[in-house]
Amino acid sequence: MNVKKAISKVVALGTGAVMLGATLAAAQPSLANYPAPFVENGVFNAVIGIGGDSKAIDNMAMTNIATGLQADTSGSSSDGPAVSGESASLSSGTNKVYLGQALNTNVDTLTDDDLPTILADGTFEDDNGDETDYQQSIVVGATPVLAFSDSGSDLDDPALLLQMDDNSGNQNYQLKVNFDSAVDFNDAASEGEKLPLFGREYTVGTGTDADTLVLLGGARTVNLAVGETLEIDFGGEDYKITVVGVSDDNPDTATITVNGDTESVTQGNSKEIGGVDILADTVQAFNTEANPGYVVLKLGSDEIQLEDTDNVLMGSSRDAVDGTLVAFGGTPDAMTSLTINVAALDNDADHLLLGESFTDTVFGTVKMTLSELKNGPMIDGEQDTSSAREVIEFSSDSGGAALSVVATKGGDTATLPFDEGAALEDEDSNDIEIVEGAQITEDEYTVLVAGNEQVFVQATRVVCDNGGGDADDDVTLRDQFTNADYKLEDKDLDAANDLVIKGQTFNVDCVAANTVVITSAANDGDDDGILGDTDGDTIQVFPYFEPLSGRDHRIAMVDEALTVPAAGFTGLVNGADLVLALPTGDLSIDFADDAGGDDCDLTGTVGGTTVFTTDGASDTDEIAATVGAVDYILELNMAVDDGDADCDDEAGMSFDVAVDSDQDADVDGELQVPGLLLVEEEDNSESDAQNAVLIPTATDGGSGDEEVGTPVFTAANSDTDTFDDSDFAGYLDSFGTYVLVDSSNSDHTLATVTFPNEQMYADVLISEETATIAASSSAGAMGASTISVDATLFDYEIASLSSQNTIIVAGGCVNELAADFMGVPYGEFPACAGDLQEGEAIIAVKEYGDYTALLAAGYSGDDTRRAGIVLHDYTSYPLSGSEVKVTGTDFTNIVVE
Repeated sequence: MNVKKAISKVVALGTGAVMLGATLAAAQPSLANYPAPFVENGVFNAVIGIGGDSKAIDNMAMTNIATGLQADTSGSSSDGPAVSGESASLSSGTNKVYLGQALNTNVDTLTDDDLPTILADGTFEDDNGDETDYQQSIVVGATPVLAFSDSGSDLDDPALLLQMDDNSGNQNYQLKVNFDSAVDFNDAASEGEKLPLFGREYTVGTGTDADTLVLLGGARTVNLAVGETLEIDFGGEDYKITVVGVSDDNPDTATITVNGDTESVTQGNSKEIGGVDILADTVQAFNTEANPGYVVLKLGSDEIQLEDTDNVLMGSSRDAVDGTLVAFGGTPDAMTSLTINVAALDNDADHLLLGESFTDTVFGTVKMTLSELKNGPMIDGEQDTSSAREVIEFSSDSGGAALSVVATKGGDTATLPFDEGAALEDEDSNDIEIVEGAQITEDEYTVLVAGNEQVFVQATRVVCDNGGGDADDDVTLRDQFTNADYKLEDKDLDAANDLVIKGQTFNVDCVAANTVVITSAANDGDDDGILGDTDGDTIQVFPYFEPLSGRDHRIAMVDEALTVPAAGFTGLVNGADLVLALPTGDLSIDFADDAGGDDCDLTGTVGGTTVFTTDGASDTDEIAATVGAVDYILELNMAVDDGDADCDDEAGMSFDVAVDSDQDADVDGELQVPGLLLVEEEDNSESDAQNAVLIPTATDGGSGDEEVGTPVFTAANSDTDTFDDSDFAGYLDSFGTYVLVDSSNSDHTLATVTFPNEQMYADVLISEETATIAASSSAGAMGASTISVDATLFDYEIASLSSQNTIIVAGGCVNELAADFMGVPYGEFPACAGDLQEGEAIIAVKEYGDYTALLAAGYSGDDTRRAGIVLHDYTSYPLSGSEVKVTGTDFTNIVVE
């Protein structure tokens, strides 16, 4: 079967008045108002309808439209969070907060250089005039991490969040005070003196003793004479406060009535009276009839009681603050430092979503905010709806027996054959060859790699007669992404002929009747079509293609152990070396005689570094080799030699090469099934390693259908969690690759992979509590979506276009709503089509009573996708009137008229 670029049978609408003809009412809404009426006042006010028979590429158009509207509803920005007030980022330059990485990796301590108000240096002065300087800091904890999680079932579905802990030993941060010299807070000269801490002023309480430091603070100060009454509104409550009397006992004591509740409180202490904590900051008794005395009261006073190795105790009731732990340097009699660990209060409050803050539970002046998420998936339901990320989709044929892969390269999208019958082949059993130099017959596939160019091709014509000597051989290779044909016609392919593809030269040799071998000229220096017969030959193994221009993501199809070299290999010369060009780097293998026996010594190097050696390798020896971030397994295949101890007698030596299925750098787990290997761009969190995701396949034992297996990540940090709908599981790694595994079909499990151009990261701010922070997310920020999953529906789930605003994606051949919009019979080709030509699409609007419907449909799936791109970037295109035509040949040069 020729597998071509995915084409949807989409209704062709024509142009101008001819397109919709009489189906358009006289009075029409205008596209100039888009995204209204579908978004009004920042709120999405519509549904999006996709055809039940639509293709994957139509879904990409729907995604583009939805994420374009998302930008109008989320208010997200790509310029970082807007902050008003003191704050400090826990990112440092280009080093951001990455998935699974300890929060203190980049910034571990904040000082007054970062937060000059709440971490200001201070001086404590006692009543004797003795002064001690001190410094304040915040030491960032190692436990909080960016994670993909439901936070221990706190959330229905997993999200990208900052995961914290409620264990004080796994704190978010430490509040730390260092004194230049030991301070005796238990001395009478210290009690009642001011000690500003973390942006609040406290007084050393008289309750301080050899074990306990008591700090007293207040939110509102009032001065009252004995006998005076004050009625105030405080904290939204009305209070009537009267000072009944004062005494000059030791200590001085005030008797106070609040809302009818009377209590006595000594100077420097606090008590709850009438429902409010009151600190008697000053008690002055004059004991005269004219002036018996006065008090200075602090309402809503904070009393903090600190004891070494204990929780912080708060208020007059001494309530323990969960998640805190106190550590003294010294004792209150001679204190050199004070440290307070601060964690989440409980396991229901141990995570932050984008824009959420954790406010300090002790002083209340500090907050930690997940302020920014960039380049991550935008999860709506379970699906990643971001248009800013690349998509790889596993799909099955109508019977479910074969798997295909929908992928993009350089802006062109294709449905590629992948797995049929547990083998790399299309549903017509045409092989996909994945080693350079393999023999290729008509209708088979391979990937050609040379320099920075790669093409995924099918040999649509192979006609040659090995040994005939006539110039009548033909070869045609069709690019599966662009449909371009690369041809050699009327050639004698008994000797190598040059085929130039995108500036790169390949050798094409006829090695048997209607069978050719294709090698890169750079790898096959003697142009004989045989790789491995010359010292230093290179063989492309698991050839890959790069989906993005200018980026180094790589996609390779891998299979159970394949033999390298592929054909025509006659033996290695003693001292020779062979280079295996793998998707993750080059593995150079040197061969030399075994000095102590009849076999070969092998040495494998990557970039000059030895990754394996063998001593007297023999037939069936297995070798683990790590190249880049991926583990491979090599199994030797070589004949028993004649005993003369020469490595060049090992005629026919070859290797079975496989990807390690569990990526544990061992030899016991070679991949035995087809798989897809996605090699990512450099990961900044792992010293620029190019990590990979291996997605193996399996055969459903019940149905016999091919399906997707469990993804394996090479990244040190990756997370997985199951959605509320347990048929869906999400996997996310530190680069930002998101794999959604869908087992909702009982016959086979499928998956969708999305990944960003640039690495996913977050930023976390520590700021003063009063700072305002407008959280920032780029298109693709997990959890930013405000378009409900219920708003994306199949056509058969939408009863009428007159009951709500509707955006219709794809045409009348695959979408019943589009057929209604057009007034054409649904699915009856060619009646459901029109006069659109390839490369054309339409965007049109029409009123249905009080509501508006918009149609985005093209001749092909690519054309529909272009319409989706226009609606995603609608401000960049001239949208006006009730209909426009969209044309183009790729996804960057689009014309709207």
